[in-house]
Amino acid sequence: MLNTYTCHLFLPSAREVGIDLPGGRYAEEGDMFDYLMSPSNRQAVGLTSSYWWLRTADSTANTEFYCVGTTGWQGHDTANNAYDLVPCFVIG
Repeated sequence: MLNTYTCHLFLPSAREVGIDLPGGRYAEEGDMFDYLMSPSNRQAVGLTSSYWWLRTADSTANTEFYCVGTTGWQGHDTANNAYDLVPCFVIG
């Protein structure tokens, strides 16, 4: 019998790394990953980069996306910046 798996590779969303904005604006973007909710763990994930992008667009500005900075803080910046991508994957 052959086992099959569904694998997903994706950029994490703002909600998945612990950004929980008032009013639940990003609640539909997945569950929070416990590991990524800690700034020190987010910093460890992106140690080789200054900043890394999330897939969540900032709903208050039409040219900005959320990102994670060098100390693990999360913020947003204009999409024309050359930041790194840190993919997540799920195998199931």
